[in-house]
Amino acid sequence: MVIEILTPLTINKGEALRRYVQQHKLQGVLFAGDDRTDLYAIQTLAQLRQSGMNVLSVGVQHSDTPQELLEQADIVVQDVAGMAQLLHEIVERLSHT
Repeated sequence: MVIEILTPLTINKGEALRRYVQQHKLQGVLFAGDDRTDLYAIQTLAQLRQSGMNVLSVGVQHSDTPQELLEQADIVVQDVAGMAQLLHEIVERLSHT
């Protein structure tokens, strides 16, 4: 059984991400998440994409990852090792451009 305890904040990861993007005038965002609170950020990325921003949302799958997060993510990797491999592949491609 999993019990998630959250502080009574008026901001979630999606709103925090939106503010960070605006504050730093970012042109693109890659976000990886694996739990229910990350779903807000993935949903925010979908909104940012609609406004023209380059975004990639990654669901990091493990035994406790919510199915809804995996369904809404652009891509899904397996565990931390899969995320590390994805980042390695991105760096390799960027270094050849």
